[in-house]
Amino acid sequence: MSKYRIDTDTASDDAVAFLIALRHISSQIVGMSTASGNVPAGQATKTRYTLRGFAVLL
Repeated sequence: MSKYRIDTDTASDDAVAFLIALRHISSQIVGMSTASGNVPAGQATKTRYTLRGFAVLL
């Protein structure tokens, strides 16, 4: 199993990659952080938590 720490601004391209990583059977997310980039850091954090909750439903 591969372990990953994800640091992203969670814009649309990063959001898709984040969901794939969360649902991939042979990956383990060991840490998550957000940075400002295409979106402000506050919005990126909010989006990341929303995506994490959504990934559980998939």
